[in-house]
Amino acid sequence: MSTPDDRRDAWRFLAVAAALNAALAWMFVRDRAPGTSAAWQGLPLDDAWIHLVYARAVALSGHFEYNPGQRETGFTSPLWIFALAPWMWLKRVVELPAVAVVKALGTVFGVVACGYTHRLAKALTGRRDVAWVAGLVVALDPLMGFARVSGMEVTLAASMALVAAVAAVEGDARRAGVAMALASIARPESLVLSGLVLLVMARTLRERRGTTRDWAWLVAPSALALGLWALYCLDVTGRALPATFYAKHHAPSLLDHFDDVAESVRMLVSAPWLAWGAGVVLAAAGAWSVVRRAEPSARWGRALVAVYPWVSFVALVWAHHVYDGNAFYWSRYLGPTLPFWAVLFAVGAAGAVDALRAVVRGGERTPRVVALAGLGGVLIAASVVTWPTRLLA
Repeated sequence: MSTPDDRRDAWRFLAVAAALNAALAWMFVRDRAPGTSAAWQGLPLDDAWIHLVYARAVALSGHFEYNPGQRETGFTSPLWIFALAPWMWLKRVVELPAVAVVKALGTVFGVVACGYTHRLAKALTGRRDVAWVAGLVVALDPLMGFARVSGMEVTLAASMALVAAVAAVEGDARRAGVAMALASIARPESLVLSGLVLLVMARTLRERRGTTRDWAWLVAPSALALGLWALYCLDVTGRALPATFYAKHHAPSLLDHFDDVAESVRMLVSAPWLAWGAGVVLAAAGAWSVVRRAEPSARWGRALVAVYPWVSFVALVWAHHVYDGNAFYWSRYLGPTLPFWAVLFAVGAAGAVDALRAVVRGGERTPRVVALAGLGGVLIAASVVTWPTRLLA
């Protein structure tokens, strides 16, 4: 149960996160490094323009149409289209720059993602310092900063996934059910998280002897959202999945994607706080700590957060051929999971700092503690040394 002090701390963090998100977005859109105003007037991927076209069609005709009168399934984020559609409708009344609107909307969901990252870390550890570190990592991460103003659904998908995870940790079946459904139609990769949340919440409801209504709230939203989406795809193309899935994914075996592992790992450690794998080691330590220190009744919810980033990374390797780990075209698929990596990183870094404090203050200087403290210090230094330059780049 949160206290008034916790709520004040959460609001203070949200204000800081909103200021950072807005400031970084403004710095980016005003940049003229290419010699043009592309950062303000353009979008980095054709997928962003495709979503805007579909959103305009939904706003004007109520149908998913790329060309007027021709229904399509060439998109994988219906929720992002629904989020954009009201603004496309409003353009008929008030002249709105579509690119500016989509960048602003991505920034708003970026703030939401930061806020729920803070809340998730606080729920797992009870520590405000860990919650602030996790949330600020997301606010200052270069990929998330670029994603906010990319016109893509990265921050929306991250927000919905975080809401679902927080609900699972807090044992709220209704919120978890709705958030799972929204996350799944924000990015199909979120189905990995939805499956884990469903398992955890099913166990929770069994232990609590949940009512039929609780079970319905947990299952029905996802069944309805995914069922309607599959029926629409079947009606339009005769296939249950969007056309983009069949165009991009071919090999059913993970072994067929072995060549993609190196670029996928390179993509993961391109985040400055995960640089050279140092932050990944801290995240692994954080995952272990989150599960080990959990009360038996809360262990499954915490295990979900500890396991999800790793499982999702394997799923990403399976689902996509990653040809360039530095390109946003592929790293956008990693983006929605970065807040979960940030939470584990913050927990691991906090453990390292605690060990360093114990050594410095002389409270505990056994060889094991000294070695762990030294290793933790090196890992933290490696995780932050390139951050300022990478953020500016």
